[in-house]
Amino acid sequence: MDVASVVDYLIGTNPPVLLRYHANEIRKIVDSDERNRKFLTILEQRGEFNAYKQFLEALKHTQQNELYTSILIQSNKLLHAKYSDKNSVGRNPELRSVSNLPLSDAAQSDNALQNQAPSTSSATPSQPNNEDWQRQLES
Repeated sequence: MDVASVVDYLIGTNPPVLLRYHANEIRKIVDSDERNRKFLTILEQRGEFNAYKQFLEALKHTQQNELYTSILIQSNKLLHAKYSDKNSVGRNPELRSVSNLPLSDAAQSDNALQNQAPSTSSATPSQPNNEDWQRQLES
């Protein structure tokens, strides 16, 4: 992952997902694996700024399409696994259209979930944690 360009993008969001001191902390790390870990740790801590969605936007903006697609596919697989139980789909009709999508429609399911109105029992998957993102970066 090209962390520097993603960091630059996330500093420029409104409100900023990352602050300058976050960027400085990340950039001073020489080892790329450690730099990725630090970036993901900070990103996870900044979740209240819609960090996951902005991270995906940063990947698209910086043309890191392979990683972007890989994350969407993995998110879709996790979504399928989480909501494949018939009882879950039966209780959540908004999931019926998502749970039967082929993996090639991962981007559409992501957009559908991102634009879904909030509810008391959220049908959207939780933001991936640091370990989920690290697995994606290593694959």
